[in-house]
Amino acid sequence: MGFLISCNEKVEVPKAHVIIFFETYENQGIDIALNTIFQTNEYMVKQSQNDLQQLRESLHSLVNAIGNYHGYEIISEYSLGKSIMHFCCIVKYDIQPIRFNFTFYKPDNSWRLQNFNFDNSLITEMNDMAKYNYF
Repeated sequence: MGFLISCNEKVEVPKAHVIIFFETYENQGIDIALNTIFQTNEYMVKQSQNDLQQLRESLHSLVNAIGNYHGYEIISEYSLGKSIMHFCCIVKYDIQPIRFNFTFYKPDNSWRLQNFNFDNSLITEMNDMAKYNYF
């Protein structure tokens, strides 16, 4: 099942959700982008509003400390069978990148966000991995 996005590139629905998330992130801001992606899963919407608010506040706090936004890249995507897809993205800022992870689940006929998280430990992890490449 494909999804047609504005650039006329045919992509799978979960990837389209990621692309739409970042279009919204760039044009309308963090809060609306998070609301949009969470709307794909009615159970996440019902989740504790305090949890979602903490996520928003944490992301705002991090973004406010690392400069201007310069786009994103999907650095990996993989699936488990035909029902679970995961996307890892680098979100580029002046001072450092942030990693966003999206996991989508298709229990029936529609894809929904199953998990979303972000962190800023990508560079540290790369440095740790590089230590082992010398042997």
